[in-house]
Amino acid sequence: MLFNQLLPAAKTASSSAASGTYGTFIIMIAFLVFMYIFLIRPQRKRDKETKAMREALKVGDVVITVGGITGKIVRVKEETVVVAVGAEKVKLEFQRWAVGEVVNPKNQEKNGKAQPKKDEKKEEPEQQGNGIRRLGKKKAQEEPEKKAEKAEVKAESKSEEKVEAKAEEKTEAKAEDTAAEQEAPKAEEAAAEEVKKD
Repeated sequence: MLFNQLLPAAKTASSSAASGTYGTFIIMIAFLVFMYIFLIRPQRKRDKETKAMREALKVGDVVITVGGITGKIVRVKEETVVVAVGAEKVKLEFQRWAVGEVVNPKNQEKNGKAQPKKDEKKEEPEQQGNGIRRLGKKKAQEEPEKKAEKAEVKAESKSEEKVEAKAEEKTEAKAEDTAAEQEAPKAEEAAAEEVKKD
């Protein structure tokens, strides 16, 4: 009799446990779908775009590496690219995976990004109390600095020219000395022959 009373209680307990298991299973499935839609798919899409960008690199593209170096591609190899950097066009070789993005005006227009050029400096005029507008102090401070830099460059080039001129004078003097040393024995021989003839 006790067994008949416990049997219905066991059946209800097992059915509630089964429904709890299905609920947990449905929540786990929903969580995985959420992760796939909002995390995995967008990351795969970005990876495909980045891979396509790196495969489409060509000579003349301006790129920024993942380390922040900006330069122009001068040679493209199978696994690497050679980038000219700076005013002196120093050539650095990078792996393709090190290219972070391509910064070409054509690409900016396609992407809808209108970024100002680095060379363009926008200075807003300052308004003074008397209604006169003048440019900011930055430009006024930059001009003497530029003049000082130009003067330093001129002074360095003049000192380099002086050093080069002194070096040329020394080499000319050495050449004259060696020529004189070579002519001295000839002159002595000629004088000795004249003495013999007399």
